[in-house]
Amino acid sequence: MAQDIQPTSEAYHPQDVVFINTHLIQRAMEGLQKSREKFQALLEQAELGELSVQYDLALRYLEGDGVEADPVQAVHWLSQAAELGDLRAMETLARCYQFGTGVEMDEVRAAELYRQCAEQDYVSAVCDLGLCYENGDGVEEDLRHAVLWYRKSAEEGYAPGQCNLAVCYLNGNGVERDAAAAVRWLEKAAAQGNARAQSILGDLCRDGEGTEMDAARAFQLYTQAAEQGYPRAQCNLGYCYESGKGVKEDKARAVKLYRQAAEQGSSVGQCNLGYCMLKGIGIRPDPAQAVYWFRKAAEGGSGRAMCLLGDCYREGQGVEADAAQARTCYQKAIDLGFDAKEELEELDKAAPAGAAEQPKKKKSFLGRLFGK
Repeated sequence: MAQDIQPTSEAYHPQDVVFINTHLIQRAMEGLQKSREKFQALLEQAELGELSVQYDLALRYLEGDGVEADPVQAVHWLSQAAELGDLRAMETLARCYQFGTGVEMDEVRAAELYRQCAEQDYVSAVCDLGLCYENGDGVEEDLRHAVLWYRKSAEEGYAPGQCNLAVCYLNGNGVERDAAAAVRWLEKAAAQGNARAQSILGDLCRDGEGTEMDAARAFQLYTQAAEQGYPRAQCNLGYCYESGKGVKEDKARAVKLYRQAAEQGSSVGQCNLGYCMLKGIGIRPDPAQAVYWFRKAAEGGSGRAMCLLGDCYREGQGVEADAAQARTCYQKAIDLGFDAKEELEELDKAAPAGAAEQPKKKKSFLGRLFGK
């Protein structure tokens, strides 16, 4: 039975008293005031046409630093700086057009701005333009052109470009598939601390693709990427701990990593966390919470999570047993590309002959009135 709320006259102990550190509050207020004063100074300088100041002012409007966030004003100042040739401003303005931040979305305009920067060898924009060609954003999709721009940025030492070029080699996109070449570029990007490259390289070390199989190295790479908050690496590192691959088995640690990824919106992390909760792997079994995470993962497009949700409905775990809902989940899992045909067949076999629902006879008026 829950305890009643205690009366406000309850005696307190000295250790319960919280002293407010007015000095820290004062310092925080002084910092806020200085930020506002610096913003005002930047605004005055920007209005006088100072190029570098206009870009800094735009960032403050984007981030809400010293002023209330205002993407429209950010775009205004980025446009001013871009017209004067500030490549940083031009690239940031391109991103605003690409994602519709403070301005109407215009992928064609974004690609044009990326190209203007790229043609002046602004290395991050070179990679951005490659991504436009890979995805067909604002330009016609052209994987060979994507590879050309990625390679240009990669050869300049830009880690995201190196990673993107490696992925093209792995998938054979715009270039002949070459896992060994992918590993070479991933090594360069990973050495610079690129979390995505570290995670992918970890996969290749784990599977022995393009390099020697090395579970310990995979674990090390996953750890480096996971420490940067990269969800995919958190999931893979969690699996290392769950299965004892490259590290001593620690299922509780695996659950923590899955949760970290899940809370960032990773459907893989959500599904893995749900499965651990369903089966009691590294955590106390909690079917209701498992269902919650399966639903979240399924909303994110996980066919596996949709299938597991179907299992829960079929077996009445965390939800009331419901064969119709189970069937719906299995079919949705199949639609998402997950092989749930066996589960669907088992469900059909378990249904008794003639179990199809018959239309209910409509009750008479008196029957509805008296519940008959």
